[in-house]
Order: sequence, then structure tokens, then C-alpha cells
Amino acid sequence: MSHSLDLFISYAHEDEDHHRRLAEHLRKLQDDGLIDSWDDRAILPGAAWDATIKQRLERAQIILLLLSRPFLESEYVRQVEIPLALEQERQGRATIVPILLDECDWQKSKFAAYQALPPSASPVTKWPNRDSAYAAIASGIAALARVRRLDIALVVQHDREVRNRRIFRHTALRIVGEAYDPFRAFEQVFRRAADHLFAGGADFPLDLTSDAQVDLVGLDYQTIFATLRDSSYPPGLDCDLIAIPYFLLGYCVEKGLLQPLEKRLAAAAEPPFAWWHEMGFYQGRHYGVPLSSLTMLLAIRRDLFDLHGLAVPETWNDYLALIDQAIERKLPVAPGLLQGRSHITLWYDWLNHLYANDANDLVLYGGSRLSPRQAAETLRAGTESFLTLAAKLAPYADGSGPLPHWATANWDDGIEQFASGNLLMHMVFNDALDTLRRRMETRGGDGTPAFRVEYLPVPRAAVSGRRNGHVEGWILCVAAGTRYSQAANDVLEWFLERPIQQAYRGLGGASADFAVIAEQAESTNDGGAGLAFQQSVEDSQKGRTAVDLVKHNGPRALEAIDRIRANLYDAVLSVGGGQLSVGEATETLIRQVERRLLSRTA
Repeated sequence: MSHSLDLFISYAHEDEDHHRRLAEHLRKLQDDGLIDSWDDRAILPGAAWDATIKQRLERAQIILLLLSRPFLESEYVRQVEIPLALEQERQGRATIVPILLDECDWQKSKFAAYQALPPSASPVTKWPNRDSAYAAIASGIAALARVRRLDIALVVQHDREVRNRRIFRHTALRIVGEAYDPFRAFEQVFRRAADHLFAGGADFPLDLTSDAQVDLVGLDYQTIFATLRDSSYPPGLDCDLIAIPYFLLGYCVEKGLLQPLEKRLAAAAEPPFAWWHEMGFYQGRHYGVPLSSLTMLLAIRRDLFDLHGLAVPETWNDYLALIDQAIERKLPVAPGLLQGRSHITLWYDWLNHLYANDANDLVLYGGSRLSPRQAAETLRAGTESFLTLAAKLAPYADGSGPLPHWATANWDDGIEQFASGNLLMHMVFNDALDTLRRRMETRGGDGTPAFRVEYLPVPRAAVSGRRNGHVEGWILCVAAGTRYSQAANDVLEWFLERPIQQAYRGLGGASADFAVIAEQAESTNDGGAGLAFQQSVEDSQKGRTAVDLVKHNGPRALEAIDRIRANLYDAVLSVGGGQLSVGEATETLIRQVERRLLSRTA
């Protein structure tokens, strides 16, 4: 089993383009399990950013300093990051690697004595081909990581042997998931079970009177992905249950990270749950239980719509026209937001436009009833719509650096911008609604809300009238390396009880139980969120949408989505920066997508 080294990237935000390009070249090292890279773009909303940066620096084993004039002029870098990095190096916990981006007076700094990259201390900007410079840097980091990993191999092996000698009464059942609303709600129902608050439901199969019996570990999205990439079998993941996006199911099964669930689970729970087979089965075998069932909703600031006399959009064309109207009228709120490289949501932004042109998952992954040429044209129409929007939003750059805010924002930035009243409308997954509500708890002087939010299903396509929304979710799976397979299966069976699902949904989770979904839709104080979610469920179940599930769960889905997301990011920047026309960028992107996804090409 390989062990990735924690790598911290310290850089000035003015050097974001260098940082992004270098990260692309380091991706192979991350995929191979050599490194687990982190930078400040991964800081979650609500987190104390200064404390988070210091914490990540203290655990880093390799520290990259991206040297440039802005970097050396940064007060935070000089007073916080560099002293901490030097202290980590002094204590032998980390290796410092200066990365020379451009000509700057770095030789007078405290880290001038460290061996720098690229080779021969030639700055990246002096190389005729910058990609060659980034590749040389990545090669040097790979060599360093291999040496460092050999140094810790014996320690890791010893720790694993100690862990495997433990017995259940001394070790918690370990459950790992994304530190976000559904997983937090999952933890809360455990606490309610300890107090016997689920009348009529089955008792929790483990003794919850002691905190030592269940250990719920919330990680950020990127850490879970890095853990999966760096794990192998045996013993596999260091947990008993793990929550993963369902599209990773094939990848994890093929890699030997998961084990099939006991047959009684599928037999007992299939009828009440939405998308049971699509989410939990791979090649006919049952591996997952729905933790959340998700779709994308359109959140609108009704207070801003009323203030500016705007009509609520009903079709996708209405949505796009509303953006044009907001731009033309120069409203003091940005009309939309393209989410960037920091989260997979850029992929979903693109899919919204594809499905608004009646593309479906068969078009994306092959097997469509459309001819190859028609399939390519469907992709082309949606991609042109996506990049046209990117060009329109280019003037909304915040001006703080070379890259515009709308192309570098992540999922949580979008929620924050919407909650702050800087966006008229925003696409959000229904499992983010509790997070959004917490962001918007400021109230007026008379105690009434200072905002009004309403939720709609993703607008219908203008031609077909279909509502081609996203339907997917996270699933709970049993890790292949668990010593407590029976206990893990018992917990999953308990979790499927109706009273537990009702409490789980009320605590912020997105239940996949049909009856619980219908119950939530009756709420009159949620801005229509539950009703919009139910509408998406019914559209899918009754065949009124061209899309059942937005992604398949094949073993290469993760690789394809990651690469396409990088292609999308480049296309958005090229169009927004004026380097390529929408048509030129679309043709390039379509060729890349066809290579990644389509089984047949036009």
C-alpha cells in the first residue's frame, strides 16, 4: 500500500495561473499516491482561515514556496507561512522546495540555501515552453516524494500491525464521510439513537452509551478523493463504513476497496427508496445504501427579483434571458456564477447547459439512439451556451488578480455570494440548503428575515419541455479491509428504518425514502425546496425527463470527469480572456469530450 505525503503549496494569489498549471502537472503524482496536495483554495466556508493554514503547514511533509515578486512582498507570507515552514524544516518534519516563477530577489531570503526548482534555478518565465518547466518541477517533486516515503515506510508498517491487532471492544466502528450537512445529520441520528428517541424503530445494533464504540470522521471532499486514490487492498481503507459519491462506485469496486453488502439489505429496503439500483449496485451486486439523494435546484433571491421587477424564470431560455437583462440593466448584483477548478461543480454548470439542450446520459456515455453526428451536435449546442455565458460574465471579474472571480470560485463561494445578496440566483444541490440557511440568518430590526429565497426545479428545456435535472447522491459502503463487516452491515440495516429516515431528513440530510420526500414536500416554510426536490424525483421516476442519473458509476468515471473539468476551466478562461472565440473554444472542447466519454465519434 502506498502512503501519500502531505504537500503544502504557498503562493501569492497574483500567481494563480502558475499555481493552476503546476497543479495540473502534480495531478499525476497525486493519482499515483505520491503526494496529497493542499493550498488555501481548499479552505471551507466558516473555517478560521489563519488557523487552517497553520494547521496544514504543521502537518506538511513537503512545502513548496512559489517565488515571485508578489510572493516576497506578501505580508502574510513573510510573517506567517515562511517562519512556520522554516520551523518545520528545522525540526526535520518537512522539506522546503523553492519554486522559481520569475526573476525576483530571492537569493537574499532565509531559504536561499535550499535547492530550488526548476533545475539550474532557471525561473519558469525564462523557459521557452512553460509546460516543460512545470514538468521538470513535477519530476523533481516526484523524486523527493519517493525518497521521503521510503523514510517513513517502516513506521507506517509498524502502525498498521498495531492497528490490526486491536479487537472490537477496544476500537470504534469507524465511519468516514464528507464533513457536510448529510454526514453531520447522520452523526446526529446516532446521538438520538443513544437517547432512544426513535419510537417504533429498531434499536441501534451497537452500544452507544460509550463514545468509543462509534467514531464518525468528517473529511473534506478533496481529502476523501485523495484517500481513495491512495488506498489499496489489503487492508484497504482505514475505516469500516465510508460515504462516497455513487459515481465512484465502479472505481472503488474495481480497485478492491469495497465489499458486497449482505443480501438481506437489498431485499428489505429496495421498494421505498429512489434510484436504489442506480446508486447502490455495480455489475449486478449490491455495494451501497443511499446516504443522500440529490438533485440540483435553482435558488432565487425573491427579494431582489421584486426589488428590480424581474420575472421568475420558467424555462431555460427564460433563465438565460434573465442574465442578459441583468447585464443590460447593469444591476448591482452579478446575474450568475461559473464555479471553478476547486470543486466538481464546474462540471455540473456545464451539464446544466447540455441538458437544457436535451442531451442525456446516453449521449454522454455512448449508446444513444441519436446518430453520432446528432449526439455531437447536442453536445455542441449546450457547450456553446455554456461558453457564451462565460463570455458574458467576464466583465464581472473582481479585479483583484489576473483571473476573474467567476472562473475561480468554488461551490461554497457561490453559496456565500448568493447569501450575501451578490447573486440574483444560484444553482445549489438540495443537501446544501441547511448550509445556505445558516449563511442567511441575519434579520431586520423588526425580527423579520432580511431576505426571501425560493427554490425551483432546474428550468425546463424550451424545445422539448423536459426538466433534465441532476439526480445522484452519496452512498454508504463497507470497506473491504474492515474487521467488523457484520457490525457495519447491521448499522446500514438500522439506518434504513423509516423513523430514522424521518429524523435524518429533518436534521438536514437528503433522504432517498419516497414517503419521507413526500412528507418534506408538504412544508410551507422552506421556500418550496422540498416541493422542488419531489418534482425532480417524480420527473425522473415517471419518465418525463431525458436523464435518469447524470453520471454512470463505471471505473473510469472519476478520471474522465477530472480531465473534462480541467478542459472546461481552460475553455472558460480562454473565452473570458478573449484568446478564443466561443466557436473555437467549443470545437476544441467537443473534441476533448468525445475522446473522454463518447464510445462513438462524429
